[in-house]
Formats: sequence, structure tokens, C-alpha cells
Amino acid sequence: MTRRATSPKDTGTAAQEQRILEALRAGPKTTDNLRALGCYQTSARIFGLRARGFVIETALYDGWAADGYSHRRLARYELVSEPAPTDLAAAEKGGA
Repeated sequence: MTRRATSPKDTGTAAQEQRILEALRAGPKTTDNLRALGCYQTSARIFGLRARGFVIETALYDGWAADGYSHRRLARYELVSEPAPTDLAAAEKGGA
């Protein structure tokens, strides 16, 4: 599957997943970090990436978010490994 260039403002699932991957490749990110990149429903986007074979660990914590409010169960995501290119191609085609 060929990825098309996307706008940084694109809120489509594929565009958000791509931004999340690029961010996680640079290091662990929190939900706030990903929201700042225009990625929303981060748990759903992470779920989608995991379904494609990406291994992403989630650490939950209580704390203050960028919105100034105290939140329970904020998430910190870390990319542990990526699928082999052949596995990724099969997942994108809907295969095993």
C-alpha cells in the first residue's frame, strides 16, 4: 500500500497513525504529546497500530495534563518493535 503525503492537519486514521509512529520512533510519548500533534482517540490509534504488528507498551499514571486538570490514567506509549516489512505489507492488505 502506497502512503500518500498528508497534511499535518489531516485527522484521518491513517494520517494520525503515521504521525504517532513518527513520534514514537523518536522516543516515548504521552497522550498530551500526541494530542499536540493533532492525534486524538490515541488509544484507538494505538490499537490499530498494534493490529498491524507494532509492539507498543502503555504505562498508565495519574497526573496533571496539559489542559491544567488532574487526570487519572494518563498514558505513556513506547514503541518496542515494528513488524518486518513483509509482515506489515500482509497486514495492510488484510492478510495474516
